[in-house]
Amino acid sequence: MAPAGYAAPVAYGASPVTYPATYGSVAAAPANYGAVSTMQAGSYVPGSSVVPAAQPQFQQFQQAQFLDEDNVKQQQEKALDTLKKQADAADKMAKAQFDNQSRVLEGQRDHQVQMATQQFNNQFETQKCQLEMQKGQSDLMRTQELQQRQSQIDQQALGMTNQANQQKLQREMQEAMSKIQGSGSDDKKDTKKKDDKKK
Repeated sequence: MAPAGYAAPVAYGASPVTYPATYGSVAAAPANYGAVSTMQAGSYVPGSSVVPAAQPQFQQFQQAQFLDEDNVKQQQEKALDTLKKQADAADKMAKAQFDNQSRVLEGQRDHQVQMATQQFNNQFETQKCQLEMQKGQSDLMRTQELQQRQSQIDQQALGMTNQANQQKLQREMQEAMSKIQGSGSDDKKDTKKKDDKKK
């Protein structure tokens, strides 16, 4: 008893692939003959399998007397060729998805780096401005303190100078008085000597 035909539609992404419609007069091959796993047509997931997990299996046909070895071999070659084309297409699609998402990730990275750089630059400028203000206040305080100490030193020096001048004047006055007093004593001595001579 011959089967109606041999047909093994294979779903791969959104593009189903059908093997040759007829296979002589042999019994229908099992559904998993040359079948490949359905590949999700969405985004590429790193680490996932990008090659269809094809597991062609040969099982015993119910009516082996109708089988022909050459036809089986031809059918096998066609199925393997179709499978290879599917695998190549899957690899190409997976690579395209990978490249596209890699470019998206790189764009996101560059954008985030640019945003972070701008944020850090703004933070740096703000902190630098605050630091400059603090430095300006510190410089002003040091300048005021320096001027205050200089003024104190100048006042002390002025007071000591005035005191030194007063002491100098006092010494000069004392020396002058001493000379005057010394001169008066000499005059008295001379007068006394003259008086003694007259006597």
